Amino acid sequence: GGDGKALSLPLLSAGPADTFSGTVQSGGSITAQTDGSGVSTQNGWAALSTDSTVGGSVILTSQVGAQPPSEVGLPLNSASSKTLWMPFDETNTGLQYTTILALTNAGTADSVAVLSFVDDGGQAIPITGTIDVPANGHYSGDLGAMFPPLAGKRGVVQISSTNGLAGVGYRFNGTAYTALPALSNVAQSSKTIPHLVNGSGWKSAIWLVNAGKQP
Repeated sequence: GGDGKALSLPLLSAGPADTFSGTVQSGGSITAQTDGSGVSTQNGWAALSTDSTVGGSVILTSQVGAQPPSEVGLPLNSASSKTLWMPFDETNTGLQYTTILALTNAGTADSVAVLSFVDDGGQAIPITGTIDVPANGHYSGDLGAMFPPLAGKRGVVQISSTNGLAGVGYRFNGTAYTALPALSNVAQSSKTIPHLVNGSGWKSAIWLVNAGKQP
């Protein structure tokens, strides 16, 4: 949970539990899924402990009323860093966008994260802030609510912390959302975008972040 204590969630296969275990057969998979019950939203993080070559992802699903569910998938993260870069979007172009930041401290010492912002033109936005993330703990919050001067802006937030953190962002448009990965240790190499789509209501947007010190 956010305070570093165990978080019990209602699992379809096991009921309320703060741990889940199983055997993944070679080339196979297993699934643990919460049941979505509860009138309040619980936030936290999970760790995978294994001595095998097991990877995976988590799929977050949100459904409001009779609207179709909105889903986003996140790969499991095997590394943390003292410096993260994450895009943010607080613009209003017919849809009002807002960005949620989530940080996890999987370490044994409390961490203080300092946030600084650059707009999409490369200019520093003159606001900063700090977030305390306890040992074994988690934080999530609305960047626009934390920093009202971000209204109407889009860019990158740089997160510098006293200890390694893992992070992710979510961009909401009021009815649906998508994940914005927090980048760290970005290699100077070519990258592959495995899928693009356009037409029949679909668009593609490629959002590049420069994690270096030179343009």
